[in-house]
Amino acid sequence: MQSTHPISEPGTHRTPQRSSLAKRWATLLFIILAVLLALRQHIPPSAAGIDAPASEFSSARARHHVEALAAVPRPIGSPAHVAARDYLVGEFKRLGMYVEVQKTEGVSTKMAANVFGAASVENIIARMKGSAGGRGVLLVAHYDSVPTSRGAGDDASGVAALLETARALNAGAAPLHDVIFLLTDSEETGLLGARAFVKEHPWVNDVGVALNFDARGHGGPVIMFETSSGNQRLIREFAAAAPYPVATSLSYEIYKLLPNETDMTVFKEKGLNGLNFAYIDGVTHYHTMLDTLANLDERSLQHQGTYALSLARHLGGDENTGGEKRDAVYFDLFGRLLFVYSEKWIVPLLLVVALAFGTVTLVALRNGHLTVGGMAAGALAFLLNAALTTGLVWFLWQVVETLRQTSAGKTRADSYHQNIYLLGLVLCGIAATLAFYLLFRKKLRVQNLAFGGVMWWLILAALTSFFVPGASYLFVWPLLFSLITLGLLFSARGWEVAPAKNLATIWLCALPGIFLLVPVVSLIFAALGFGAVVVMALMLALLGGLLVPQLEVILGGRAWPLLATAAAVGVMLLLTGGYISHFDEQHPRQTNVFYALDGDAKKAVWASSETGNGTDEWETRFLSQGSTKGSLAEYVPQRHLIFTSNSAPVQPLAPPEIALLDEALADGTRTLRLRVKSARQAPVLMLQVVGDATVLEAAVDDKRIELGQQARPSADQPNWRLQYYAPPPEGVVVMLKVNSTGPLQLQVIDRSYGLPELSGVSLNQRPAWLIPAPWQLYSDQTLVDKTFTF
Repeated sequence: MQSTHPISEPGTHRTPQRSSLAKRWATLLFIILAVLLALRQHIPPSAAGIDAPASEFSSARARHHVEALAAVPRPIGSPAHVAARDYLVGEFKRLGMYVEVQKTEGVSTKMAANVFGAASVENIIARMKGSAGGRGVLLVAHYDSVPTSRGAGDDASGVAALLETARALNAGAAPLHDVIFLLTDSEETGLLGARAFVKEHPWVNDVGVALNFDARGHGGPVIMFETSSGNQRLIREFAAAAPYPVATSLSYEIYKLLPNETDMTVFKEKGLNGLNFAYIDGVTHYHTMLDTLANLDERSLQHQGTYALSLARHLGGDENTGGEKRDAVYFDLFGRLLFVYSEKWIVPLLLVVALAFGTVTLVALRNGHLTVGGMAAGALAFLLNAALTTGLVWFLWQVVETLRQTSAGKTRADSYHQNIYLLGLVLCGIAATLAFYLLFRKKLRVQNLAFGGVMWWLILAALTSFFVPGASYLFVWPLLFSLITLGLLFSARGWEVAPAKNLATIWLCALPGIFLLVPVVSLIFAALGFGAVVVMALMLALLGGLLVPQLEVILGGRAWPLLATAAAVGVMLLLTGGYISHFDEQHPRQTNVFYALDGDAKKAVWASSETGNGTDEWETRFLSQGSTKGSLAEYVPQRHLIFTSNSAPVQPLAPPEIALLDEALADGTRTLRLRVKSARQAPVLMLQVVGDATVLEAAVDDKRIELGQQARPSADQPNWRLQYYAPPPEGVVVMLKVNSTGPLQLQVIDRSYGLPELSGVSLNQRPAWLIPAPWQLYSDQTLVDKTFTF
């Protein structure tokens, strides 16, 4: 068969034969189907009905627990939180299990710069005895929610999965090792329940491996996204036990760079082996009133349960998690197979790929496919293609962002339709990649363009192998298979991509790149939303550089119609996203209003952080004419934040109280013991040092607060602040040692959930198209402050 692009005529195109057209369309169809299959490979398992065998996990049975827990928000210190605790204790007792409530104080390390947390926590702990000795499995989920969410996904689904797992274990043979169920308190307010368990409960010494279940959305596959270090043995056990494993060592590498924390953070600090699980689709539902049972994907609940039950039965003590302390490289295919190999194979694999690259390059030079100058030009062309494609997609998104913001409130409405925008940007990115490829193709041989692509892939494979080892698989394996294709093509005297033997090879060798990169792009976009636009565009350009032979088959002859179609459909999708993006009951707008009372000046304000989207019919009730923008230093501890505020009626709300119990002066320092109390029994107390005094030591109820390295106070950094959740009615005793013997000024603020009632009129009922913004500190809360000087 004749070559589509003979070596002697690098810039010309032969008129395609009918058979060539068929092969082009077949190749295009093959690539499209492979991409669709890659996108669907992370579909959660089907939900199991109420009639599932007793020893198996049933999401339908677990769903009843979500329904019981997620009717209303259950933040720590609320009546709903107490009701949730009682329900969960009762369910464990109904299973005949030993259960206890660990009532203690959880004290955190630093929550933010000079900000510390503490709480009266009530962890729920149950234990199922195993048939053998050795350390057991700790299954963890948290039962508190944020004040602005019913928390069906975060984390009632995790709690329900553990309850159903306990029932299934109880219905079958006893597990080999003990299984400890820990439902932590105060996870949303600083991981305080987990810290209390690790510091104080003796059962922590009986744990061989910890499995934490959380969520950040309403559905999607449950991803094992974080592990303890030296995870090779544990990952192999996970691969052997989990029936639907979705995991990649890339997510572990990314998560290590992020400031995010879950209860697993505490267990890893303790030195426990562990795995962390979460689903992340639907970030618009995270920490909002949309996180309901009706919106929860039951398949995700089933996926959580398959992990919890299978791993509880399979994992156990040190014999399953010990051994050589190396990290593993791992990735799944289709949520069914988990490929695992030790990090010690990373460099040997890189050497194999480098050797293959060198061999293919020498063969191509010997057969006249490449020249040194052409190779350099091809490498530069790929770099320019990647940079220009990424830059163009980023610029296009900035245009879309600008147009979106011309209409009040559009930005958040568009988040509900981000997949439409994603597909539009992907198609525009494909069109850009193809356009730049065709422009470079007019000046360069396709062989040089193919070489340029794989050369940069080799560089990325080397960089990740040495600096981000968990991500190395993403470049090593697709590159290895791409080199097989190029080796076949370069080994012939002519560049023949159309013969059937070559066509089958280039089809199959395209699959690793598609199957590994496409799901990663999808997961990154689910995790980061519009913040992943640049990453998505770069990944498209990278994949295009890997698939040059496939592109050459598809684009031979008249290529511009395909490019124009991709661009036109992409732009139409972006326009469609803008047209359908509006707020309604299914896609509500987030707003926040809070009430703050200055107990010293006896004045009050309504305030909101919503300063960019205009005032809606809800906020108008509070922030109508006369509103101002500025700091609210006399009302809130964050003195640098800007709010829109308006005067409000002064309500008869008792301010918080401080009583000096005793004090001592020594060596230029002053030590005070203070009882801090919310006279109105608010669920949150904040104590803040005002002025220049530096806190040298601190304790709450005789529990030392580890201060660590404190930041220099500034406009946006407090001097020192303690946030205490669910304080007892009598208050808490705080010890402060400061580097001053002079007067000490302290500001105390208590916070309660909901807005105050005015003349019997409820202010907490919004229109159906509005919901509280997921900002824990102030959204729909009442603050009362008072300043004291000692």
